Amino acid sequence: MVKEKLKSALRGYGLNDRETGVYLALLELGVANGHEVAEKSGMIRTTTYSLLEELKRKGLVTEVEKGKIKHYSIENPQKIITEMEERNKLIKETRGELLSLYQAAEHRPIVRFYKGLEAIKKLHDDILKERGLKQYDILTAEADWLNLDKEFFSSFLQRRADRGIHTRLILDSKSKGLEHQEKNKQLNREVRFLPPEYQDAYTSEVYIMPRKVIFIAEKKELLAVEIESMDIVEAQQFLFNFLWNNTK
Repeated sequence: MVKEKLKSALRGYGLNDRETGVYLALLELGVANGHEVAEKSGMIRTTTYSLLEELKRKGLVTEVEKGKIKHYSIENPQKIITEMEERNKLIKETRGELLSLYQAAEHRPIVRFYKGLEAIKKLHDDILKERGLKQYDILTAEADWLNLDKEFFSSFLQRRADRGIHTRLILDSKSKGLEHQEKNKQLNREVRFLPPEYQDAYTSEVYIMPRKVIFIAEKKELLAVEIESMDIVEAQQFLFNFLWNNTK
């Protein structure tokens, strides 16, 4: 356990896994040649020599005169301790500024693309992992959506309900006959339908979530665009509410 903590601390300092292994091996040996360090660390000798030279360049290892064979020893670890303490102090001092800059940048849109069925399914799995998600609105041709993978998306409906996520859906009229429409209450959802004359108006999905909107296109090729932008969220929410209030 102690060794794992040391490895984690050294990685936090900036050493990679191999440098960490050589450093700890030499730390235990005290003074050793490259062959001994290689045996202790379990690495091949040529790699060990290269890593020892890199640690030497970083000021963490020093050469020791001991006969004709080059030996190495660890420099006082206080160097690492002091530098990490200074980094932690700097992070604490700049914490407020870091958070302020992050919050100020929240209005900048972030766009992600997903292509293919497996990527779309993972996107849905990720929705269920979002912390604090309680509700979102959906505009969808649900029958077409289900047909992408009936088993997966039928399961998704139940998993979403089990997580206590409430949804409002505006569906095309051809989705009225779907089996699960009879248990919308159990699925924690409210449903309204577009008039029959609009049933072919779209063959895609729009998810309007608290901080982002997801567009899923199915007609020509299966892809999704996820946009984190409060401007787009507010615009899509306005349109959804207008449709919601004017459909049955």
